[in-house]
Amino acid sequence: MKKKILVILILVILISILVLIFITSLIYLYLDNQRFNHIFYPGIYVNEVPIGNLSLEDAVVILNAALNTKGIFVLENNIKQWELPMEEIVYFKIEEGLTNILKKQKKNSFIKGFFVRNSPQYYKIEFTLSKSILNYIDKIRSEEEIPPKNAEFFITSDKKVNILPHREGKTINIEETIEEIYQAISEGKYKSKISYKTLVPQITTVQLENLKVIDHLFSVQTYYGDSSENRLHNIKLAAGNIKNILLLPGEEFSFNKLVGPADETGGYKEATIIVDGQFVPGIGGGICQVSSTIYVGALKANLEILQRHNHGRPVSYLPKGLDATISYPYLDLRFKNNTEYGIIINTLTTSTHLIVDFYSYKPLFPDIEFETVEEIIPYQIEKIEKLNIKRGEKKIIQKGQVGYKVTTYKIITDVNGITRKELISIDTYRPVKEIIYIGIKSTESESYTEEVDNEDEHTEDMGD
Repeated sequence: MKKKILVILILVILISILVLIFITSLIYLYLDNQRFNHIFYPGIYVNEVPIGNLSLEDAVVILNAALNTKGIFVLENNIKQWELPMEEIVYFKIEEGLTNILKKQKKNSFIKGFFVRNSPQYYKIEFTLSKSILNYIDKIRSEEEIPPKNAEFFITSDKKVNILPHREGKTINIEETIEEIYQAISEGKYKSKISYKTLVPQITTVQLENLKVIDHLFSVQTYYGDSSENRLHNIKLAAGNIKNILLLPGEEFSFNKLVGPADETGGYKEATIIVDGQFVPGIGGGICQVSSTIYVGALKANLEILQRHNHGRPVSYLPKGLDATISYPYLDLRFKNNTEYGIIINTLTTSTHLIVDFYSYKPLFPDIEFETVEEIIPYQIEKIEKLNIKRGEKKIIQKGQVGYKVTTYKIITDVNGITRKELISIDTYRPVKEIIYIGIKSTESESYTEEVDNEDEHTEDMGD
């Protein structure tokens, strides 16, 4: 009996000891876990940096140094390097990330915490690239970018057509470069390569070759050798805007669009122009010789005329029916390249002549000549009685000039030698009425208060 009691007593003591040990262990684990409310578990690594047993403040300092947040990121190509300040281009969410890790620790029970803190745990700090990185990359792009160069037609002095080949350019591929930077920082690296992309020109050598602008078609020239200095200046200024103009198939030519307003702001001077059938001084006189010469070329190339207006009076530099007046922005010369090949229009000025050259693929174009039919429109005579002129005397104040109705045709001979006739236009050039003063003064002794108009007889200047 005594032996049985002894065994029971020993068992009670052992159980009590085990319970005490268990309770003591729990108390220890609880108290030990409590100290990790403000420091990190021993086995925690952030971006492969150990921060175990560190406070939040100490861990922030350690990670700022380890992640190079105050350092330099190097962006490079095969030749050069650029240094970007890390604190301006990237934002690491260090404190936010570490705070979340601590919060996660606190949620663990003291028993779970015992097992968790004794095994390694790995975390990554999130980061974002700031918008200022675009400013740095854009600055590098301005240094590195090579713009593409379009292929160009080049006309030699002997009117041969050559092609200057295109050149591809390059620029920074911003999206890929930023992705490379992001990937490098994610891997703890602080250097990456610039990514480039090719810039293709809008007009390539092959595109120009396909336009088949290989032949000089013809030249149209008009004379201005006896023009005033101002008129000659205006012609050369306007012609300077029509240099190697390429018209693609289906593209329209607009004189006003290329030359713009002929005003003093554009450098034009005063010369003779035609207004309401009268020759008067005006800014830009002479530019219609440029538009008219181009118009003749468009007709000879058999292009589709979209807009054209004749002058109020005939001009001296071209036959009637072949002129084209301009008045920006209302009256324009417009035509369309209705062929399947490109067309180049170029102007040249000499001391005496304006020359307009057309270039394209010669086998496509027919031979074209012009034919006109003129009808004379008589002028009217207006007689005005004047008291200050002796009776019976006459004074011609404005000399009358006949007008014309002109029908213009083009005679087209195609590549097969077949000829046809097409109407181009029916134009009217208004007559100028003659004004005559008739004297009705009865005697020389009579006195009148009306003064004599000292107008000289008008002389027509075919200047526009």
